[in-house]
Amino acid sequence: MDGSYNIVVFIFVWLLTLSNVDLYICNASSEVQCIPIERDALLKMKRHLLDPSNTLASWSPHENCCNWALVVCHNITGHVLKLHLTTPPPSEFNDWTIYEASVFGGEVHPSLLDLKHLNYLDLSGNDFAYMQIPDFLGLMTSLTYLNLSDAGFGGSIPLQFWNLSNLIYLDLGANSLRGSIPHQIEKLSNLQYLDLGGNKFNGIIPHQIGNLSNLHYLDLEDNEFSGSIPHQIGNFSNLINLHLGNGLLPISVENLLPILTLSSLHYLELGRVNLSNTFDWLQVLHSLPSLRELHLLGCDFTHHYETSTLNFSSLVFLHISNSDFVTLLIPKWIFQLKKLAQLQLHNNGLQGSIPEGIQNLTLLQHLDLSQNMFNSSIPDWLYSLSHLKSLILSHDVLVGSISSNIGNLTSLVTLDLTGNLLEGPIPISVGNLCNLEKLAFSNNKGNQQISEILKILSVGCVSQALEIFYMSGSHISGYLTEHIGFLKNLVELDLSYNTIQGPIHSSLGDLASLKYLDLTSNAIRGALPSSLANLKPLIYLSLWNNTINSSIPVSFGSLTSLIYLDLSENQLVGNPFETLGSLFKLKTLFLDYNLFEGVVREAHLVNFTQLKTFSAHKNKLTLKAHPNWNPSFQLLTGLRLASWNIGPHFPSWVQSLKHLEYLDISNTKIFNSIPALFWGTMGNLDYLNLSHNHIQGDLSNIVINMTTFNGVVDLRSNNLNGQLPYVSQIVLYIDLSSNRFSGSIANFLCHKQEETKWLRYLNLASNNLSGKMPDCWMKWPDLSTVNLENNHFIGILHTSMASLLELQILNVRNNTFSGNFPRFLKNKTNLISLDLGENQFSGMVPSWVGQRFSSLKILVLRSNKFSGPIPHQICNMSVLQILDLAHNELTGYIPKCVKYLSSMLVINSTLESYISLAAIYHIQFLVEALLLKGRVYDYSTNLGLVISIDVSSNNLSGEIPTEMTRLKGLHYLNLSNNQFIGQIPQNIGNMESIESLDFSRNRLSGEIPPSMSKLSFLNWLDLSYNDLMGKIPMGTQIQSFEASSFVGNDLCGPPLNNNCSSNSSNNKVDKEREVDDVKGINWFFVSMALGFNVGFWAMVGPVLFSASWRYAYFRFIDRKWYKLQSHCYY
Repeated sequence: MDGSYNIVVFIFVWLLTLSNVDLYICNASSEVQCIPIERDALLKMKRHLLDPSNTLASWSPHENCCNWALVVCHNITGHVLKLHLTTPPPSEFNDWTIYEASVFGGEVHPSLLDLKHLNYLDLSGNDFAYMQIPDFLGLMTSLTYLNLSDAGFGGSIPLQFWNLSNLIYLDLGANSLRGSIPHQIEKLSNLQYLDLGGNKFNGIIPHQIGNLSNLHYLDLEDNEFSGSIPHQIGNFSNLINLHLGNGLLPISVENLLPILTLSSLHYLELGRVNLSNTFDWLQVLHSLPSLRELHLLGCDFTHHYETSTLNFSSLVFLHISNSDFVTLLIPKWIFQLKKLAQLQLHNNGLQGSIPEGIQNLTLLQHLDLSQNMFNSSIPDWLYSLSHLKSLILSHDVLVGSISSNIGNLTSLVTLDLTGNLLEGPIPISVGNLCNLEKLAFSNNKGNQQISEILKILSVGCVSQALEIFYMSGSHISGYLTEHIGFLKNLVELDLSYNTIQGPIHSSLGDLASLKYLDLTSNAIRGALPSSLANLKPLIYLSLWNNTINSSIPVSFGSLTSLIYLDLSENQLVGNPFETLGSLFKLKTLFLDYNLFEGVVREAHLVNFTQLKTFSAHKNKLTLKAHPNWNPSFQLLTGLRLASWNIGPHFPSWVQSLKHLEYLDISNTKIFNSIPALFWGTMGNLDYLNLSHNHIQGDLSNIVINMTTFNGVVDLRSNNLNGQLPYVSQIVLYIDLSSNRFSGSIANFLCHKQEETKWLRYLNLASNNLSGKMPDCWMKWPDLSTVNLENNHFIGILHTSMASLLELQILNVRNNTFSGNFPRFLKNKTNLISLDLGENQFSGMVPSWVGQRFSSLKILVLRSNKFSGPIPHQICNMSVLQILDLAHNELTGYIPKCVKYLSSMLVINSTLESYISLAAIYHIQFLVEALLLKGRVYDYSTNLGLVISIDVSSNNLSGEIPTEMTRLKGLHYLNLSNNQFIGQIPQNIGNMESIESLDFSRNRLSGEIPPSMSKLSFLNWLDLSYNDLMGKIPMGTQIQSFEASSFVGNDLCGPPLNNNCSSNSSNNKVDKEREVDDVKGINWFFVSMALGFNVGFWAMVGPVLFSASWRYAYFRFIDRKWYKLQSHCYY
């Protein structure tokens, strides 16, 4: 049925009669001229509307308004009768961003009052930004048709509305209208169609609505009404279509009784109705003699009720979706509905097998069981429903394979099996489904060659009917073949997220009807075929994330229907804008991460008047534009040109883009300052990235302001100086790191203390900030990340930081903070990363660190003055990945309970341990750097692969606990420069993930365990300066290290040069010398210094203290100097 009764047949006939004209060209003959005052009124209307798609381009003062798009005039008088200012919703394949880029907005201007003969006004499907419905519309009494549905209106219905007594059709549905429905609604006595559904109306439904006796269509669903259904609804003797119900309106059997008198009712929809306490509702509805369609949406059927007899003699369409069934099974009474032609049981949480009772419904033409949890195979009997035209079993957790018996469903028009666990190929019999227009098999486990699939679809009669083919994410591999060109009627093709290889076959260009093509994320390589330029109707093209390695063919410039184009993440070369500059309908353009290069000039971009999203970052392109350039893409909301060459001057032209919300011009070689006016004109921005440039200037008097609630500002890695700027209340993310800001942060933190800030991420690292922490943190309660590292702060961390209730990441590394371990952190149980390193903190590490920080993944306390033992409670930190206590004054032993550090016990080969914060524009970051192997490593993007313990340079003692060898996931272990004794644990070879191992400068003894040779990932080893002895174990990995890794021991064998069999006395001498070196004494240098002192004073002493020696010495020097001069002269 496809909803044939969703809109009453009578209404449709009436509308067709009412608007028997083309929507874009009026019926009037060319000799009919519009009335000048009405033309001027329309031009005023145009000036106040936002028209991003330039739909009203034909509305010119020099043209006859009866020939304008969307305008219909009387074919004799020339008066404007109809305005079709609607924006139709996107088609199945269209991205909503494309739709949103097309809708009208702005203001509905009172100039419409000059259209005295206007009887038809449609403003539906637009976005008027919650503006009140204009009062003046209530004065347009000539209107018989008014459609304001889904147009973004808010507020209440104007009282003047009830003066529109000639209205026959009124649709206010799907807006945000509030308030109650006044009783004056009865004045609209001629209404035949009334839709108030999908709003926020409250109060009771006025009983006066029952006086609208001419109604054929009534929709009051999905509001916030209270009370009961007025019994006057039973007066609607002509009503054919009724929509009722919401979460607040209780519907009982008694409430349904007025409906029983609606003898003409064909269509009934009850939404979000609680039927759990109503046992006879089914019998009540059974009494409606003409009911053909029953829709029960979001209802509660938690009371199991099965009727023994049921005879809906006229019911052909049953739709129950988003509802709760107590048994999670399809009710058996449904199987008694022998005349059903359409059954839709979408998203009800149904489980078990698809019930056999459905096969009793032999007249079924449309079956939708999608978004349930059957977790079974497709039953064979289903293929016997020979009348089926539509079979939708998507997202049902179906398993098994598709039977070849599917070829029996010869009437199928739509087959949707998307999002299941089906395995195996598409059967050959699918090729015999001669009526099949849509085949959707995405997100299954097809494991089939694309060449086989194309052959099946192209050889059979299905090739003549197929219009939509979706097989995204279905484990498809192989090469595209010439068979793809046989699917002549294809309109939409989606093969994205597979592993299709090789080049795009040129025969794809033979699909002359194709509008949608998505080959995203495959392994396609080679050149873009010029034959794709034959796809003239193409609207959507995505080739993102492949390895296409050519320039864009010149012929692509003829694809002038394109609205959406994504060629990002390939290896495309050349200057793309030399070809794409002619695509004047483009609204979305992605060219990121390619090898494009060349100069982009203003002329290349002049035709992009419809562009809303322009993203081409990470290319080697240079933009040459005049400082006063006024770009043609004035509708742009997103601009991302990171890594272009835009500088050296700041691109002032971006200030002309009044609708811009996202701007990324990072790393674009900008050297001068940001214009002061920029901060005032960019009020619509919610994302700003100017990082990694050379921008200069003082921002101390600037307020960084955002108008949306998710503002992101990234100014890191520039040359900005002076004091920190102010930040507005609703900014969420700000990064000012790696600049030259100086002075105190008091002005920044304490500005407008009466405001509570919403900031979540604050990065002030690597500046010249100084002074003590001000006591203003209580105004920043949402901060989850604070990074103050690499500055010059002093004093203690202020206790007002205890008010940071959401704190997850705190980094104050490399300052001069002092005092004990900050006690306010005791309540920060959400901490993920804590870095207090390279300061002057002192005292003991408190035991509550291990008890309170159960979510901590990173703990860095290195290079402070912490003393005392390592608290054993630290072993409670089960998710800890990085423990760095190096360069302190810690004493005692390593706790044996380290074996309970769960995240270090298992081998992690994924990146699942990202530290993600607030998912702001997909920003993932880690404010951490690890000091490993004497170098700094930044693991901001692969924390999941880093497990580290560093307790080096302390005063720890005792033996290395054998329990530590259970840490199979550990990558880096540094115990150097301590007082550890005893042997290296024999089973150290169990630490199979170890990459770096440093036990140097301790007092370890015994032999190196043979199991160490099993550490196949080891790339750094230092065992030097211990008391180890014996032969170095043989193993490819160990012998690859330098001899310096083993010096200062009594070891022999490769990579050392000494032979283990000699054990010569030289080893002992070397050993003594090396031990002395370790203790800071080298007798060679001591004797050299002693000899120098003796010689110096033997020569210089007599000269200083004896006049005769001094006289003789200088006589000797003068004589030698004279001889040298004479020799050089001659």
